[in-house]
Amino acid sequence: MMILMALVSLAMSAIVGSAQDPAQAQTGDWPMLGGSPDRNMVSGETGISAKWDLKKKENVKWVVKLGSPTYGAPVIAGGRIFIGTNNKAKLRKGINGDKGVMACLDESTGRFLWQATHDKLPSGQVNDWPEQGIPSAPWVDDDRLYYVSNRCELVCADVDGFLDGKNDGPFQNEKHADKQDADFIWILDMFEDLKVFPHNLATCSPVGAGDMIFVSTSNGVDESHKKVPSPEAPSLIAVNKKTGKVLWRRADPGKNILHGQWGSPAYGVIKGRPLVIFGAGDGWCYAHDAKTGEVVWKFDLNPKESKWGGSGRGDRNSIVATPVIQDDKVFLCVGQDPENGTGIGHLYCIDATKTGDVTETGRVWHHGGEAFNRSMSMVAVADGLLYAADIYGMLHCLNAKTGKPHWTHDTFAAIWGSPYVVDGKVMIGTTDGEVLVFTHGKDKELLATNDMQNTVYGTPVASNGVLYVGSCQSLVAIVDQKAATSQKAAADQDNSRQRRPRAPELARGVRSHPLQGNPPKERPARDEPARWIGGSSSVAGITLRCTDTPATSQKASTEKADADKALPASKATSQPARQIRDWPMFRGNPQLTGVAACDLPNRPVVLWKQQAGETVTSSAAIVGGEVFVGSEDGIVLALDLDTGAVKWRYRTTWTSDDPKGATQPAAPEDEPGPAVRASPCVYGDTVFFGDEDGVFHAVEKASGRVRWTFRAGGEIISSANCVGDRILFGAYDGCLYCLSPDSGKLLWKYKTEGPVHGTPAVAGDRVVVAGCDARFHIVRLRDGAPMVQVDAGDRSAASPAVRGETVFIATLGSSVMALDVVSGKTLWTYAPKDRSLPFHGSAAVNDRYVIVGGRDKRVHALDPKNGAIRWTFKTKGGVDSSPVMVGDRVFFGSSDGHLYALELETGRKVWQFETGAPISASPAISADHLVIGSEDGVVYCFGKKR
Repeated sequence: MMILMALVSLAMSAIVGSAQDPAQAQTGDWPMLGGSPDRNMVSGETGISAKWDLKKKENVKWVVKLGSPTYGAPVIAGGRIFIGTNNKAKLRKGINGDKGVMACLDESTGRFLWQATHDKLPSGQVNDWPEQGIPSAPWVDDDRLYYVSNRCELVCADVDGFLDGKNDGPFQNEKHADKQDADFIWILDMFEDLKVFPHNLATCSPVGAGDMIFVSTSNGVDESHKKVPSPEAPSLIAVNKKTGKVLWRRADPGKNILHGQWGSPAYGVIKGRPLVIFGAGDGWCYAHDAKTGEVVWKFDLNPKESKWGGSGRGDRNSIVATPVIQDDKVFLCVGQDPENGTGIGHLYCIDATKTGDVTETGRVWHHGGEAFNRSMSMVAVADGLLYAADIYGMLHCLNAKTGKPHWTHDTFAAIWGSPYVVDGKVMIGTTDGEVLVFTHGKDKELLATNDMQNTVYGTPVASNGVLYVGSCQSLVAIVDQKAATSQKAAADQDNSRQRRPRAPELARGVRSHPLQGNPPKERPARDEPARWIGGSSSVAGITLRCTDTPATSQKASTEKADADKALPASKATSQPARQIRDWPMFRGNPQLTGVAACDLPNRPVVLWKQQAGETVTSSAAIVGGEVFVGSEDGIVLALDLDTGAVKWRYRTTWTSDDPKGATQPAAPEDEPGPAVRASPCVYGDTVFFGDEDGVFHAVEKASGRVRWTFRAGGEIISSANCVGDRILFGAYDGCLYCLSPDSGKLLWKYKTEGPVHGTPAVAGDRVVVAGCDARFHIVRLRDGAPMVQVDAGDRSAASPAVRGETVFIATLGSSVMALDVVSGKTLWTYAPKDRSLPFHGSAAVNDRYVIVGGRDKRVHALDPKNGAIRWTFKTKGGVDSSPVMVGDRVFFGSSDGHLYALELETGRKVWQFETGAPISASPAISADHLVIGSEDGVVYCFGKKR
């Protein structure tokens, strides 16, 4: 204890004097997340442009390609830029594979200098999710760089890397030690040494003061989401920045951690007392004495009566955002993993001068309920105004002292980053790939909508007269080109800015559309808050384009032939005759072509609607006049196709970890079971589907009684595909499973290197599956033997569609590929040239069109022979709903809350219906009826007016 206190005293000798005046906006370098320890997203930089155009390179200084996805926020210090990413861009030649990367770039030119490279944890996705790289924003202090790696390590590195030719510090065993590699000074392995168990990923952006550095460890739950494996492991630590020695540790949430702990701490001096403020995984905000770790006060950000539901259910939330400290106040909001969707949120202003449990006594104001959704964002406080964003895509401007709203703006997209105030402007990035710029003030004025051509997960930052905006795949440096000459002259005369000398190698190398218009229209009104499923969102609108390519309308009889067409007779597997009329599975048939064999009226009307649960993302199956659909509440319903009446209701329940699965016992009605996001598959007299607990269910079609269950090793979102005596589905444990439909006996399983999200397609004697390991796998149906693997270049959440000997697959890397199903040869690749947003939905395919929707808010119609674009259609939201072709039309849903019908030949809109909630499910069409669910839990049935 005496040694510990001596170390603390040494570390604290300069801590109080090092704190920045919280009222002073950051200028010059931007050395950490938030620019300064108080984490306030406000900059004092001037001359920052509100508009830029990547296509025309207007106000664009340089663009650097990074890995995909890139979540890391850039920090700028000493003439260098540091940003976390993955290894997709292969900046450091000769290093291949999935890695965590901390990249160092030259500030002036964007030229790559060096990178730190970290292998993935061998424990896999439960601790280190594939392809996610390093999301941590580092802290640069003098000549040292501090960050948290994907391996849950706190790393101290030399800012020069090995460019200076020296191996500094006690750490001498760098795996990569060439000129373009990192020079580690010390590494604290929190995973091994502190027994921390990060859930999915370690994400903290460290904050420092004096000789101390404060870090959230990301300790969380296990893969079952039920247990905290290391409740005694610290959630927050203080470390000596020179030695890497732990000075104190706190495990306050302990076994009460709800999910993960992905936020970062803030530091400030309150009434002369240095405090570390941390939003923990139990939904409480803790203020710790920076010297000792003692809890000074704590505040519960959730109502006392709230309950945690898991997977976004329930009204209790954890905390993902980082606290902001201003004027002896702390501003913080609740949130969840974005995969859990939106829900009621809470934003608080807390009096940081109090002590003890200050949930009641420390509350200055609260903004939330229906007015504010869950959020992952930090706030920005400037000139008495506070800007906050929520995951649903709303930007809020409030009075910082009272919490009274001034204005809100709906971006029609999800927001992961934070508002940023700079040069009289407020900036916010969206997962649509837009950066919206407003005038800083009480009255809303949208100045520009800038197209980044790719998802924007992070926050723009300004440093030394340049604005930096990171997208999913690149970092862009933006300058006001008209003022550049005068700014450079002024900068040359400014002697107040002190920089460290650059290494000689830094002096070499040079690299080098706004969608202006009216603000978006208001979202459709809805009775209940909708939820955004799937984390990231959609992207900005593109005007409708129609080519002059001739095409003929496809009749229902032609579509029937299209749907039944497979491999040549010698390779084909016969399909049950009922598929001619029914829609027994996701995409309608084992080839997953998304082509209906019936017709719909020109202007379908609502025949009935049924509240199926809290949220419906599962697509329906329709067989024999009955509809089968799952919900996020863990309920599968059987409905009458003509009336919507409930025939039976099946409820999932959480099981033990028994790998053989378990019989589903009854559970209290107010406790939802594992979500059913997979679409049911009806085969014979059985309905098959998986749930988020990793249990695959077989229930009687007539009664809903369980026949058997099978336990996979991870969540099941993949819908089942049945053919012959085989039933196939994928799981998040990376496996493709093949079971006997009669008994549930495992016939074989095939292991990929990442989660399997999509449904496997059947191509004769072959099974095609796309995974999150950035490969397409073709295996033998009989025994799962591998036949072909194809490098996809990026992950895929979509399901393949097979027509003849060609398979069509969309990727999260904004591409659609056509492959030969026998050889795996790539026949063509389509990637939009103007922007690069993910395709989450699956393609609909016939002999004239490949139709697929994307997060870029567009539906793309391609020529199946060569991938040439025929037309595009824009909506106001992302299109995760997989289109379905019906005669001469194509139907699909959008996150803008509408169901659309387009003319297949031209892409012209011929019908739409407003549900008032986002639609990510896909249409199911049978017997002249269309059935689809929306994210407010309502299932709609459309058809001919009676």
